[in-house]
Amino acid sequence: MTWPSSIHLGGVSKTLGSATLRSIVKSHPDVGERWYPGILQDIREQQAEEARGGTRGLTADDVVKSAS
Repeated sequence: MTWPSSIHLGGVSKTLGSATLRSIVKSHPDVGERWYPGILQDIREQQAEEARGGTRGLTADDVVKSAS
């Protein structure tokens, strides 16, 4: 099945359902704290990494090597 170009499933989410759930938890952290604490923690870690300008566990050398 081909997804519309407006749907991006890169990164953490591998399915549309997973991406949708992460989006809802991100938009409603109060719900995430109660029902999906693991997903919310992962989202917060990802946001913190992005705020630091990181690539989530990869070093600059890893990125350069993978591009070669």
